Amino acid sequence: MTEERFWNSPLDEEEQWYEDHFDEFVPCENQEELRNQLAEAAHNKMEELRGAKKQIAVNE
Repeated sequence: MTEERFWNSPLDEEEQWYEDHFDEFVPCENQEELRNQLAEAAHNKMEELRGAKKQIAVNE
């Protein structure tokens, strides 16, 4: 997708809500710490999911 096409794409309902309420958002004081915590949590969850092995039953 080209950058021009991206910027001209219509917004879905949720995206439009965020666009309409942008000025109401307040940045948190510890943004960098929170960002790091969320990234670590996402990384840990991905590692957990990679380690999970599920047996697939085949019904014949």
